[in-house]
Amino acid sequence: DACVNYNVLNDSWRSTENTENTWHCDRYIYWSGWYRFYLGQTNAQIPEKCVGPQRCGTYGTLWINGTHPLQLNETVTRRVCDSWGGSCCYFPSHTIQIKRCYGYYIYKLQQPYTCYMAYCTATIKILVTNRTSAPLNAEGFMNITTNGVAECLDACVNYNVLNDAWRSTENTDYSWHCDRYITWSGWYRFYLGQTNAQIPEKCVAEIRCGTHAPLWINGAHPVQLNETVTRTVCNAWSGSCCLFPTHTIQIKRCYGYYVYKLQQPSTCWPKPIYCLLLRNTPCIDACVNNNVLNDAWRSTENTDYSILHCDYYTAWSGWYRFYLGQTSAQIPEKCVAERRCGTHATLWINGAHPVQLNETVTRTVCSTWSGSCCYFPTHTVQIKRCYGYYVYKLQQPYGCSMAYCTVSTENPLTFTPGPTHLSTTAQSTECITTNGVAECLDPCATYTVLNDAWRSTENTDYSALHCDYYIYWSGWYRFYLGQTSAQIPEKCIAENSCGAYGPMWITEPHPVQLNEIATRTVCNAWVDSCCLFPSHTIQIKRCYGYYVYKLQRPSACWVAYCTVYFKKLILDPCATHTVLNDAWRSTENTDFSALHCDQYIAWSGWYRFYLGQTSAQIPEKCIAERRCGTVAPLWINGTHPVQLNEIVTRTVCNAWVDSCCLFPTHTIQIKRCYGYYVYKLQQPSVCWTAYCTACHKH
Repeated sequence: DACVNYNVLNDSWRSTENTENTWHCDRYIYWSGWYRFYLGQTNAQIPEKCVGPQRCGTYGTLWINGTHPLQLNETVTRRVCDSWGGSCCYFPSHTIQIKRCYGYYIYKLQQPYTCYMAYCTATIKILVTNRTSAPLNAEGFMNITTNGVAECLDACVNYNVLNDAWRSTENTDYSWHCDRYITWSGWYRFYLGQTNAQIPEKCVAEIRCGTHAPLWINGAHPVQLNETVTRTVCNAWSGSCCLFPTHTIQIKRCYGYYVYKLQQPSTCWPKPIYCLLLRNTPCIDACVNNNVLNDAWRSTENTDYSILHCDYYTAWSGWYRFYLGQTSAQIPEKCVAERRCGTHATLWINGAHPVQLNETVTRTVCSTWSGSCCYFPTHTVQIKRCYGYYVYKLQQPYGCSMAYCTVSTENPLTFTPGPTHLSTTAQSTECITTNGVAECLDPCATYTVLNDAWRSTENTDYSALHCDYYIYWSGWYRFYLGQTSAQIPEKCIAENSCGAYGPMWITEPHPVQLNEIATRTVCNAWVDSCCLFPSHTIQIKRCYGYYVYKLQRPSACWVAYCTVYFKKLILDPCATHTVLNDAWRSTENTDFSALHCDQYIAWSGWYRFYLGQTSAQIPEKCIAERRCGTVAPLWINGTHPVQLNEIVTRTVCNAWVDSCCLFPTHTIQIKRCYGYYVYKLQQPSVCWTAYCTACHKH
C-alpha cells in the first residue's frame, strides 16, 4: 500500500512562506515511487492555488491545478503548474498522481520541465473522515460492518477537527452562525487555536459564540478514560437557559481531550451554535498529562551565568517533563557545582529516582551555594517513574537565584564543553555543546531515512547512474528497501550493481550489542577489485531492530552505498514483531463464504494483532462457530498477562459442533507490552480454524 510504502520529504525551504532565493531545482531529482511531505513535524501538502514566484526556495514555484482527493484511498491525477514571469502556468505542465491516506496525502512526483523549479508545500488542511460511524460498544469503539466484515474504530483516533475561533464563549460578536445547517457525521474534537476545547457545562449568556442562542451541555463530561456518556444539549435565549426543544449528544473521554458525536439542533432561529471554552484538565495520568520544559540553559554543562534564571518566580502547577534538545532529561541526583544551569544556586535532588514503573516518590531538593551542597532551606518535590522517563511535581525554591538543573536521562553529560564541541559518549548519544550549553541526541531516534530502491544489491540496472560523492552527508541515516529495514552489505558486491558502477560495502560485521557504535571501513567494487579506489570509514550504531549510519562522502564517482534486507537479530518481541491486520479475524465477522485456515501458515516469531488502526487481542472466551472468517474460531482458555513484559503460556481452543474445545488444543506464548500484547503463534491441529481477534481492552 502506497500509504505505508513512501519516501518522506521534510524540506523547510519548500514552505510557501519561504522567500529566500536559494534556487533549488527538482528537475535534478530522479523521482521514484511515492512521497509524503512534512514541514517540521506537521503534515504538508502541495498548494492548490498559484504561488508567487521566488518562493519555496526556488524561482518557479510548482502547485497543482485542481483539488486533492476526498475519499479515503482515492487516487487522482492532477496537472502541475509553475509560477514564472508573471504567469501562473508559464512552462509546459506535467501531471502527478495523488492518493488520499488517513490524515495525509502522498504524491507520485515527476520531474518538472526545467530549472529552477521546485514543489511547494503548505501545512495540510484538516481532512474529514468519510467513514460512517456507529454507536460505541462497551469498550468505547465504533463497530462498522461492511459485507459482514467488522472494523473497530476508536473515536479518540477517528474524528473530525473543529477549530472555529468564533465558537469561543468570549466571543460577543454575533455573526449569526447556525449549526443546524451542518450535516454532522461521526465524531468531532474541538480546538480554540492550538488548545483543546470543550463544550461548556453551564448556561452561556445569549448572543455569544458567534450566534444568538449558544448551545451548552446540561451535565458533566465523562471522567474515566474511554468512558462514553450521553448528555442533553440546551440553548440560551430570551432569558431562558433551555428555551427551545433539547437534543442529546454522545461524549467520549480520551487521553487529554474529549470527542463529541454531535447532532443537529432543533431550530435555526435564533441560530443555535455549539459553544466552546478552553478544556478543563481532567484528572489523568501524570505520565500523559504533563508540561514540557526544554531549556538548554538548565544543563549541568552550562557554565554561562551571564543571564541568570530563577525558578522562584515560576507559578509551578501540575507535573513537568524535562528535555535537553530531543532527549529526555532528569534532575541530577548528586551535588552540582554552583554557577551552572544558568543560575547561581543549582538545585538537585538528595535521593534516587523511583525504579518501578508508575512508582511515585517524594525527594528533598537541595541548593548548592558558597561551598555547601545544601546551603539554603530545602523543599520537596514528587517524582513519578514513567515508561522511559520521569515527571516531576515541582515547587518554588526558597529564593533567587535558584533553578532546577537537568542531565540527559540516558546519558549523564561527561564531556568538557567548548565553543562548539561534538562527541559521542559511552552511552552512544551524540552531544553538541555551544557556548557552554549541551544538547544530546540519540541517533536511533534522530536520523534521516533513505529509501532508494535502486540501492538494492539485486538492482543490476545501471542505465541511470547514481553517485554518493555529490551528496552532502550530515548526521545519521537509516536505510529501507520498501517497508523493510535495510543495511549495508558486509561482503563484496559485484560491480555495476546498486545503481552505480562501484557498489560500496563494509569490510567487517555490524555491531551486535544494543546501542554499540562501531567504525567500519567502506570499500568499493570495480574492475575485478573489491576495494579499488581509496576507502573511507563510517560509524554504525546498533538500534532496536535496525542500524543507523553516520555516512561520509566516498573518494570518487560513480560509487554508491548498497543495501540488503536487514538481518533480524534476537530482540525484544515488543519491538520486533510481525503485524497481522486482517479485518476478517474480527469476532463480529459472520461471513464465512471465504474460509481461512491458519494451519497453512508457517508461523515464525512474534505477532501483534490490529483491527484497522486499533490494537486487537485474541478473545479470552469461547466464540460462536462460523465467525472470524473460518468454521472453528480459535480463542485462548485463560487470561492475558497483566504485568509489563510478563510472558505466559495459554491453551488455544476451537469452537465447533456446539463444543468450545472440540479438536486437539495447542499452546502459544503471550507477552504483555506497553499498551498491547504480542503472541508467539503456532499452527492449529486442523482446518478450518483461525485465530480470532477483538478490539484491545485498555
